[in-house]
Amino acid sequence: MNTENEKRQPGAGTVRNCVLLDGCTDGFRDAFLAAGTVTEFEPGLAVSPYGPEVPFIGVVLSGRAAISTGSANAGTPLRFIGPGDVFGIAGVFLGVPVVTSVEALSRFSVFSIDRGAVLDLFGSDTDGAFRLAIIKLLSRKVNFLNTRFHHLAAGSNERKLALFLQSSANEEGRVAVGTTMKELAAVLGMGRASLYRAFTALEDSGLVRRDADQIVISDREALTSRYM
Repeated sequence: MNTENEKRQPGAGTVRNCVLLDGCTDGFRDAFLAAGTVTEFEPGLAVSPYGPEVPFIGVVLSGRAAISTGSANAGTPLRFIGPGDVFGIAGVFLGVPVVTSVEALSRFSVFSIDRGAVLDLFGSDTDGAFRLAIIKLLSRKVNFLNTRFHHLAAGSNERKLALFLQSSANEEGRVAVGTTMKELAAVLGMGRASLYRAFTALEDSGLVRRDADQIVISDREALTSRYM
């Protein structure tokens, strides 16, 4: 690991260790870092380091942001991103800005690399590790969107919440919420009051419980049997 480079560039460690560079050599990671820039955004601002017409890949260094369909004010929230998350890949390879917006929810710092620089890096990706990492990320994105559409078409709010928890839980049945209930409600396409009622219904049935900042599925088999 190039510790001197990390000392010179804030957030270099986060970038070097992000999933986009899984399996890449130290030399390739150095070239990736050298090709990008770090930009900060105040809460409420659109995250667009090179202007709205320039596609880029972003790696979140600090803060949180919301990714929505269409405009941030009128669109539907898809997900929330924080340190270490990667976004913008689809737009880079389509060659045009995608139909999503990214809005800073807090003071937000992002490492970004524009489309031209990303394509230039392909020439030095001699072992294919960078290409493979991108394919994996795009595959996860497709899977995430399929799951998201499944949630939105789920019917009752209780079922939407149950499907979300089942798909998001780890092997121990725990889901780290990581967002406010208002933000989670927006992701699931329901009001905050509706989310509380749905959660209370699942909790009263003994299917889930709260544990600090996590939701725990108490009976995964019963939850599947009732709502899947």
